[in-house]
Amino acid sequence: LISRDVTEYKLAEEALQGSEKRFEELAELLPECIYEMDLSGGLTYANQKAFDNFGYSREDFDKGINGFQMLIPDDRDRAKENIQRILSGEKLDGNEYTAQRKDGSTFPVIIFSSAIIHENKPVGLRGITVDITKHKQVEAELKEHRERLEGLVEERTSELKESNLQLQREIGERKRVEEALRESEKRFRTITESALEWIWEVDAKGKYTYVSSVVEKILGYKPEEVLKKHFYDLFHPEDRERLKKAAFEIFDKKEHFREFINRNVHKNGKTVWLSTSGVPIFDEKGNLIGYRGAGIDVTERKHAEEKLRKSEEEFRLTFENAKDAIIWADTETGLVTKCNKAAEILLEKKKEEILGHHQKEVHPPAKAEYYMNMFKNHVEQKGVVDDEAEVITKSGKIKPVHITASVTSVGGKPIIQGIFRDITERKQSEKSRRESEKQYRTLQSNVPVGVFRTSADPGGHILSANPALSKMLGYENPEAMSKTRVADFYLNADDRKKFIETISSAGEISNYEVQLKRTDGTSFWGSLSARAIADKSGKITYFDGILEDITERKQAEKRRVSIYKISEAVHSTKSLEEFYLSIHGIINELMPAKNFYIALYDANTETITFEYYVDEHDKKPRQKSSRKLGRGLTEYVLRTGEPLLATSEIFEELVDKGEIELLGPQAIDWLGVPLKAKDKIIGVLTVQNYTEGIRFGEKDMDILKFVSTQMAMAIERKGAEKELRESEEKYRRVVDNSLVGLYITQNQILKFCNLRLAEMFGYRTSEELVGKHIKELVAPESWKLVDKQVKLRQSGEKESVQYEFKGIKKNRIIFTLETLGSRIIYEGKPAIQGSMINITERKRAEEELKVFATTDVLTGVLNRGYALLLFGKQLQLSKRNNSRLSICYVDVDGLKDINDTYGHQEGDVALKLISRFLKETLREVDIVCRLGGDEFLLIFPQCPIGRAIAVWERIAQKVDSFNFRKMKPYHISLSKGFAEYNPPDAKSVDQLIALADQEMYKDKQSKSAT
Repeated sequence: LISRDVTEYKLAEEALQGSEKRFEELAELLPECIYEMDLSGGLTYANQKAFDNFGYSREDFDKGINGFQMLIPDDRDRAKENIQRILSGEKLDGNEYTAQRKDGSTFPVIIFSSAIIHENKPVGLRGITVDITKHKQVEAELKEHRERLEGLVEERTSELKESNLQLQREIGERKRVEEALRESEKRFRTITESALEWIWEVDAKGKYTYVSSVVEKILGYKPEEVLKKHFYDLFHPEDRERLKKAAFEIFDKKEHFREFINRNVHKNGKTVWLSTSGVPIFDEKGNLIGYRGAGIDVTERKHAEEKLRKSEEEFRLTFENAKDAIIWADTETGLVTKCNKAAEILLEKKKEEILGHHQKEVHPPAKAEYYMNMFKNHVEQKGVVDDEAEVITKSGKIKPVHITASVTSVGGKPIIQGIFRDITERKQSEKSRRESEKQYRTLQSNVPVGVFRTSADPGGHILSANPALSKMLGYENPEAMSKTRVADFYLNADDRKKFIETISSAGEISNYEVQLKRTDGTSFWGSLSARAIADKSGKITYFDGILEDITERKQAEKRRVSIYKISEAVHSTKSLEEFYLSIHGIINELMPAKNFYIALYDANTETITFEYYVDEHDKKPRQKSSRKLGRGLTEYVLRTGEPLLATSEIFEELVDKGEIELLGPQAIDWLGVPLKAKDKIIGVLTVQNYTEGIRFGEKDMDILKFVSTQMAMAIERKGAEKELRESEEKYRRVVDNSLVGLYITQNQILKFCNLRLAEMFGYRTSEELVGKHIKELVAPESWKLVDKQVKLRQSGEKESVQYEFKGIKKNRIIFTLETLGSRIIYEGKPAIQGSMINITERKRAEEELKVFATTDVLTGVLNRGYALLLFGKQLQLSKRNNSRLSICYVDVDGLKDINDTYGHQEGDVALKLISRFLKETLREVDIVCRLGGDEFLLIFPQCPIGRAIAVWERIAQKVDSFNFRKMKPYHISLSKGFAEYNPPDAKSVDQLIALADQEMYKDKQSKSAT
């Protein structure tokens, strides 16, 4: 398993980033761009609003963004100068710049900034960027409209004065006057029609007498449509009566009015905000005959003002409803000027008990001087404080808190803002978190899969690696590998070239099997999976991947093939010599076996016979030969009964001790293993090497031991290789490794998962899984279990739990998983962090192993070991219940004759038939086992011997029926012996079997007599 508890590092990481998260959660709620940058201009934090306004993505941020590149080139030097002034302690109001988005478009902004102070030194800048595009547009439009209106009024007034003078001078010349008036009116209309403002005139009752054509652009009505209306007819229905009343109050006073804001309804139904200014019109007697004025469309300005109002309201709500306590204090007096509800809860005081008091009263009196100095230094340096402290409640309780404080300006006045987070629970959980971190580090050190990052050049250098990789390659630690080229780890240079070519073209490589070298020169098989990581320009800079040691799997595959080949050799070779030659070829495929021999031991004559002997020092194959036991390495293995890997050093040591003598050429490595059959040593299997650079190791010894076992069993009994092959296959499935999936869920929604978990469920990316309800991933039959466990952990009733359940893949395939999860706080809310592994194969392998470990492979009944274990338990149950138990010892008569006459294969058929008769006749609670060879044991729990004998009669009938039908050229005959367990006269397992065995021999002898 890779990392069953790997994901617990999320809990540690969450805690270590606590202070950053608190700032980030508040910043993400604000409607303006919040940022932090280091002294070189590199952005270290930005909220989502900043990404939206400037057009950048989180991926861009991860690759690195320089804040100065987000301003037009003409503003960058000025920005750098202002930043230096801020870092030097100078207090600056907001500075206006022209910002530049990722796509190159620009917009005006105003930036408010303050220095980030760490250890009394500025380390960066934190600030707010406000988009003032709408404000600039509104200001420009208002200025332009005012200038135009004032020009119109001034021009109109000038014309009227000129007309009056003309009338006085030429009162007798009516036509000239009328012509002048018509010309004046024409010029007035020309001006009004070409103005951007809506110019209008109404009579004393408010009915329009003149409107310029601009009204159609603003309200959608043609001038002739408006002339039929009163000014208040265009007001929004909700405002109409109120504005009408206010307007006529002005009419009554005959006053000028400016910027009368009114909401109107466009012809298409939309709302249009107007700013209207007007002057009264009098007749020659001074009577009010109407008003003349202009209306300006200020809808965009109203929207901007509304947005600003909402922003201020959102800030107020954020301030008041923030989970953390927020306190403002005057920088000169230190008196608290503002606090939120959370501050009241934290300090257990009402707001009026906090406001007006010195901020030092928030802290314990014993540390008042310390916090006073901290406050003073903080104000003077105008930086940011991010530290842990203590506060005291009204009841005198001391609470640990985390404070993030900064000096800022509100309404042009500097204040110090402190954000206090109660970390009592965090402090209490730190101990358990440290333990979790320790477990995580231990797990990382022990994970069996190598994790690496290497450079992308053909030679390659290791940039980082975990301990498992260094151990795999034979190094003490990852640092020791840094000077070795990656290419030097490959046994075959072409394999490295293929790896580079594949990953460079496809971008990734999966399960690439290759032979690698350890630092001591030994080789092993590895499976590589990796991805190519490129920079912004698309150039591959490094490879990230994992390496799994699959040597055992490869050896298992070779062993599986060798089992088959040995089995084939047993059945296909016509002589032992040919069989030995085949065995040599099989071993040579598993390991270097150029020099090989098979020596068989005869205990009666105390001789060893070299049945097969191939050595490179012999000019021709050596003939079969024998010798009396001596002091050679072969005899040493026979004496000790243990495998021996004799290097030159070990050989000399054994010679010095008098254990062996040199016989023939001395090999660099000599490897011999005993051939054992039925716990008896029947010979020695040996390979030896005379070539430098080729060395044998423990794995070679394991291979030779494995082959020797197969070979010995093949000699003694045909067909035994089948059992060993099945055993090897089951073993391979059981030890099959799988990687671990990591996840975080909250309210049963998947908030995070790694790629391995996504692949486990059949998805290509983790993004496809994130956001799904976990019920979609759980098979219906497991949902009740999963739902219960999730709720127990998220509620805190259980901190962690491990269990198995059925999952459902994307393609609807059901599979089995094991999960280990624990409760954490994620984004301020309870969540579950854990790991999953796919145990489908393991569960299946466990079932197969259980059958293999308890069953006789040939007959399908229980094997001797497992049956005797069950027998012992049944005896204990009978003793406890004071009940009887019977057994029957069965022996197959004449099995040797069947083997000798018809072959062992037919003998195996006979044993299978007998096993079937026994299983078909006995009760479900009864136990049938094969003790070995031609002997069986029947166990009848809670059954007196009389009932057991009755069952035997039915078995005998089946045997008689088989023999009567002559289904085989031979008859089957069984001898039996019964024994009974009687609690008053309790006997052991061995005693009962011995009694039944005696009775069986009596039955066999009685048959012989007849």
